[in-house]
Order: sequence, then structure tokens, then C-alpha cells
Amino acid sequence: MEDIKDITGKVEIVTISDVEEKMLSGLRNGKEKGSTTHIKEIDNCWKWRKQEFNIWTGYMNEGKALDIETYIPTPTGFAFLRDIYKGDHVFDENGKICTVTNATDIMYNHNCYRITFSNGANIIADANHQWLVDNKQSRASKQRQNKREETQKRGTDQRSKCLQSQILTTEQLFNQITNDKEIFSIPLAQETDYSFKNLLIDPYLLGAWLGDGTSANGDMTSADPQIIEYFGERGYIVHKRPSSKYSYGILKFKKDLQQIGVIKHKHIPEEYLQGSIEQRLALLQGLMDTDGYTDELGRCEFTTISGGFSQQVYRLISSLGIKVYVTEDEAKLNGKYISQRFRLRFKTTKQVFRLQRKLDKHQKANPPKNNCHIISKIEKVESVPVKCIEVDSPNHLFLCTEDYIPTHNSEFIRFLSLIKALEDDWKFLFCAPEDYPPEEFFDSLIHTLLGQSTDKDNIHCCSEEDYIKAINRIRHNIIFVYIKPPNNTIKGVLETFKPLIDEYSIDACVIDPLIKFARPKNFSERDDIYAAYITSICTDFAREHNISLHLVMHQLTPRIQETTGCYPKPTVYNIKGGGTWADGCDNILSIWRPAYAANKMDSQVMFASQKIKKQKLVGIPQEYKMEFDRRSNRYVNLENKKDLWTFPQIKTFKLE
Repeated sequence: MEDIKDITGKVEIVTISDVEEKMLSGLRNGKEKGSTTHIKEIDNCWKWRKQEFNIWTGYMNEGKALDIETYIPTPTGFAFLRDIYKGDHVFDENGKICTVTNATDIMYNHNCYRITFSNGANIIADANHQWLVDNKQSRASKQRQNKREETQKRGTDQRSKCLQSQILTTEQLFNQITNDKEIFSIPLAQETDYSFKNLLIDPYLLGAWLGDGTSANGDMTSADPQIIEYFGERGYIVHKRPSSKYSYGILKFKKDLQQIGVIKHKHIPEEYLQGSIEQRLALLQGLMDTDGYTDELGRCEFTTISGGFSQQVYRLISSLGIKVYVTEDEAKLNGKYISQRFRLRFKTTKQVFRLQRKLDKHQKANPPKNNCHIISKIEKVESVPVKCIEVDSPNHLFLCTEDYIPTHNSEFIRFLSLIKALEDDWKFLFCAPEDYPPEEFFDSLIHTLLGQSTDKDNIHCCSEEDYIKAINRIRHNIIFVYIKPPNNTIKGVLETFKPLIDEYSIDACVIDPLIKFARPKNFSERDDIYAAYITSICTDFAREHNISLHLVMHQLTPRIQETTGCYPKPTVYNIKGGGTWADGCDNILSIWRPAYAANKMDSQVMFASQKIKKQKLVGIPQEYKMEFDRRSNRYVNLENKKDLWTFPQIKTFKLE
């Protein structure tokens, strides 16, 4: 019996006798069905119902895009973003190969910004492109945690309290850097994991020759016997040139150099830039042992008078997960100008030397203080053609540019919520970071409620008196919640909702969109496990608190269908972990604009209920076609252009 008591304290054990009275009540008085949306056509598809968890899916029609001329590192070399398609392979922020799961068509007339980093690298992105960034506080928090020992006594590890990176759009970064003078950074990418290559010449020997070799032949000029010895260890026959104290001839080395195309044209062949991590590090060691420098603080420098060669070395160093700065000045000898000089400066604890005298000095180096890309400036630029890709990496990030920089459908549900608030006095909580600041979120609701513009520059702008009346009408029905990182996980949102539900008698909660909320580290590897976790806690939350819970999930805008010229119906299965999302929720609802690809001004909108768990009570899966009227900010009947729901006249509102 004691075991049964323990069990019943954790779970609910029910016999038919326990619910007999409720069952008979349903038979006599009718079952508790879904609550009407007050739009007949929508009711056929779906109805509001408490204790249910709903997923809304649709497309981000504006995309989260980069300039199509952006270089993208791939396992076979660099490619322009415009040439990247679904099924291609790129690298994620950990340097691992990932697959492009979707790619948009080229998009035009987006608001664009140029992001410039502290090392001079820059990239053009549209306003909605998302970045995983740190601010001053999260950088400091991570630095403190990195200083702690990896293992500590149980109960003393505080790493879980470390402030995490946050996801911001380009436009949000622009506003915060411009207005709040925030200093943001992008985490530094790890080494790109190119495959091992069968290279004709050992990478270290090629690097050494590129630094101190004779361009016209395979000779080496070096005062370090250790470097020359490496050639002998690799099977080459080395002999001293009598004409010079430090000149060496290397038998058959010139022939090998000719085969890879570097004689009289010093450069790094592409296959060497795409070698494995060990091969690229060996190449860099050869370059640094000959033309490199380090001091006791670990500051390294490589110098060359060739601008093109400096760009290749820059790419090589960056591909090893090292942040590098390039400066150009004049090379002089005895005060006389010789040529331009390119200096590549970086700091790392990686073993970038083999030469013992340099290695001894460099081994005293401390790790870089800011091992990240600091954003130094964001500025608006003229619009350029842009494109967006989606990848299957754990964090949905991919690398771009030669610097290897990592770059993760709400109107209708607000419309239905407003009607429910006005008609049935339902009360709503909205946690919608994309609609921040809250005054703009509420202003959009007022626009819909009045059916008139709220922009004073518009000739159809409402009066201040009507505006205040509309505010008073929904003053107690809708609450906006904004949770600042790093507590903005879905679980953190639900914890915030708990006391508000009781205090304000909340009927429904909306979380919009999923991608704006932080993903716990322990769910970083598996999308299906994360989906199972989120659907589980959301479903339980809706049941426990007797509310209708809604989660908005955007997916990447797909290619248009060749047969129709329109976008296909969005489906939750196109979202990573899609099958698990579908299994874990009660209802799946979709909203999209099928003809948007062909005509950005097209106002036709499709609504579909794709999964309804309890069809007898909530609705039958089907589609409904309607239209969005931009002037009134309302949805209207496609045939007669009348509002789907008759809004109350403003004269019936009170001016308090």
C-alpha cells in the first residue's frame, strides 16, 4: 500500500467511476467542444480550446538573407552564396561539414546593412538575418567561467549561470549599436574540418620554400639547419651551395614544385588550402618558421610584399580558427622605399612554429583575451540581391566569407486573438520578441481594431480620441511579455507565464516565434529530442493551467512550385525534428501567402488546419482562402471583400 501512495503522489490514477459524473453530464448537456473563433469558415477548420497545445507554421517571406556575392567556405573550396543550393555542403561554426536543407530564390529590394568587424572583415546582410552574438556582459561571464577548473566538487560548479549568447537580427544589432552604444561580437569559428589530401609535397616543406625559397628553382636560403634537415627527413637530397653561406640545393625538389605550379609563381595551391587541419597547420608552420615572428606574449606576425599571397595566408590562418588582422604599409631599406608590405598579425596558443628557438618563445603565450570577432560598425547600404540558406547543423549556423564568420506568421493569430478578446472577453499573454518594442505591437492591434491607419502621415489616420477609445477597449485583455537573454528559453517563458495566468485570469498564451528563444545546451545535438522536450512541457503546461497555448514556428521560404508559380503549403515536417513536433502537439495550423513569390503586393492568404487531434470537438483539417486588407489591417472575404468578422463601431467604445 505504501508503494501505491508513493505512486499516486506523482501520477493520477483514474477509474471510470471517478469520471462517471462528468461523462453523464456531457451526454445530457453536450460535450465541451472548442470555443468559436466567430468566423464560420475558420470554425470549420479549427476552434479555440483550452488545455490544448497548438503549433502555427508558415514562411518568413522576407527571409534572413546575405548578399549573393558572399563567399561561402565549402568542402571543395569557396563558392558564392548565389551558387549554393539545397543538398550542397558547407561548414558549421564548429568547422564540421553540414548539409544545406533549403535555399531560397534570389530576393530583391530588402533593407540591407554592411557589418564591419574589428579586423576589417565585412559582410552585407538584410535586416532580418540572424546572428549569434555576445555583448560585454556575456563575454565577461564566459571569460570568468573559462578560468574555472573543468572539474570541481559537486555543488560548486556555477557554469550553468554563465550568460549565454543571444540571437539578434541585423536591424536589432544596428539599433542597439547606434542607440545604446552596445559592443557585440560574433563567436570565433573552430578549425574547418577539410578532409586529408594526398599532397605531392609535404605541406611544411612547401610553406618553408614559399617563405625562404628561390622562386626560379627549388633552392632554399636559410640560416636555420633545423629547417634544412626536414627536407632530408622527407627523402630529398640536400647539398650546400658553395656560392653562399646559407644557400642549399635540393635534388628533384624543383620538379615537384613545377608539378604543383608554383615555380616562378609563388602561391598556395588550392588543394593545400583545403588540406586537413594537420596539413594546413604544417603549411602555416613552414611559413612562420621562415617569414614569421613571435614575442613572449604570444603575438605573432607574418610579413610579405605580395598582396595576393597575403590574402591566401590570411585565408589559411582564418581556416584554423584564428582571428587575424592585416595592415599595409611601406617596406624600406636604409630609409629608401622598396615596396608595399603586408603584415598579418594574430595571437594564438596553437603551435604555429616548429623551429625550436621560435617555439620556445611562443610556448609562453597566454590565450587571446577576446577570441571573437568584435562588430565595430553597422551601416545602412543600398539594397543588393540577397539569398538565404538553411543548414542541418545543431545550431543551424554556417560559415561565410574568407574570415569564416558564423551567421539560426504572426498577424493572423493576433487577428483571431483580438476578436476573441472583444467578443468573449478572453485574456491573452503574448511573448513575441520579433514584435518588440511593445508599443508597436499594441499599435498594430489598435490599427486592426479601428480599421484605420495609426500613422499621422497617412491621410486616413485615426483621431487621437478614437485611438484612446480603442486602447481602453482592450486595456485589460492583452499583455505583452518580453524576456531578456539568457533566460529566454521556452521553459523560462512558461515559468514567467505561471503567476501571470492566475493574477490576470489568462485564457490563452502565444509564444512567437520559436527561433527567437534560446536552446538549452543539453539539447544542442538532436533536433528530435529538443522537439520532444518542448512539446512535452508545452502540452503539460496547457493542461495544468487550463489555457490554450500557441507556439509559432517559422520555416525557411521554399522554392516556388514550377507548375503553379506559388509557394507550397508549409508543413511542420519541413522544420528540423518535424515528425516529433507533429506527434507532440494537439493541433497544427498554417498560414501563408502562396503568390508572394510572383507578386510581393499580392494579398491572398491561405489558412489550413493540418492536424486536429480531436476533430469531433475542434474541427476538420481543411483549407480556407482569404485576403489581407493592408489599409484596415484586417482579413477579408476573398469574394465580397467584407471583413471576416464585423468589428464594433468606434462610437460604442468609451472614452475614459
